[in-house]
Amino acid sequence: MPIKETIKSPSKAQDYQRRIEETKAILAKEPKVSFFIPLGIGEKIGAYETVQLNGYRLMIKKGVVVEIPISIQVILAEYLNITSAAGQDKLADREEVKDGISIGTALS
Repeated sequence: MPIKETIKSPSKAQDYQRRIEETKAILAKEPKVSFFIPLGIGEKIGAYETVQLNGYRLMIKKGVVVEIPISIQVILAEYLNITSAAGQDKLADREEVKDGISIGTALS
């Protein structure tokens, strides 16, 4: 049994590497779009956002406009939209009205 496992392991690694290379080639051929990822609170210039697709990893610089494949833009846009929407219902300055008074007005 150990011999079979040894034989299978390289083919899995080769398959994984092949998928990475295929993904890289496909993304290289895709149209590119300009995209901006803002720095998060406390992040310094030079911070990166990491995106991994089928094992292929891209590090995208934050705080500057970059050109990225459209598939990566779709993934990042969805992720950033979800991240920015998270917790909006908990903000003190939200526009929720309770008992006829805006939460923001009640706190000011």
